[in-house]
Amino acid sequence: MATAAAPQVWPIALLFLLVMGGIYGGFFPPSAAGAVGATGAILIGILYKRGDLFSWLPVSLREAAYISCTIFVILIGGLLFSRMLVAAGIIPEIVSYFCAFDLGPVGFLIGVSILLLILGALLDTTSMLVVTLPFLFPISQEVGVNPVWFGIIVVKLIEISVITPPIGLNLFAVQSAASPQASFGTIVRGVIPFIGIELVVLAALIAFPALSLWLPSAL
Repeated sequence: MATAAAPQVWPIALLFLLVMGGIYGGFFPPSAAGAVGATGAILIGILYKRGDLFSWLPVSLREAAYISCTIFVILIGGLLFSRMLVAAGIIPEIVSYFCAFDLGPVGFLIGVSILLLILGALLDTTSMLVVTLPFLFPISQEVGVNPVWFGIIVVKLIEISVITPPIGLNLFAVQSAASPQASFGTIVRGVIPFIGIELVVLAALIAFPALSLWLPSAL
């Protein structure tokens, strides 16, 4: 069975090696990895489905443009919102208010985790980050949280958010793939153990910063 499935997996493995190998090999910076990955995906698609090029490529480009425009609208709104917070002097007030509690790095990250876990169950991750990061990141720097550590914690919280009901986007993706064999309730019950495991990993990342900082420092 594994041998039969191998031809279906190699495009993903090749794309992963292209992007990650290029970054760690120094061929292009991480900021250009998205463009390289998109180009690589198109080239692999052309090689993998030679005869169906004009059936899937226009559809893929149209969907990519639609998703990109949606994300840009959210990001532009978030940028305007963050600029408004800075211009109105709200962010310095929020930073000084939270610093008065003297939570420390671990206490601050626990509070951020609780906040983002609640918001992640109700909002999509892009909107959540655009609204919260303009004031959470300055606070993290004031309380002494390493930026890399903070970023990894936030990424882990995003991973938990996309499988947290009722608005976990990955849950709806799984339901659309499994329907009609599995209901949404069945998928939610099946994902609960994975949420528990992710929370354990999150707790370990907060308790032991070296888990997040060792590899970046080694590179």
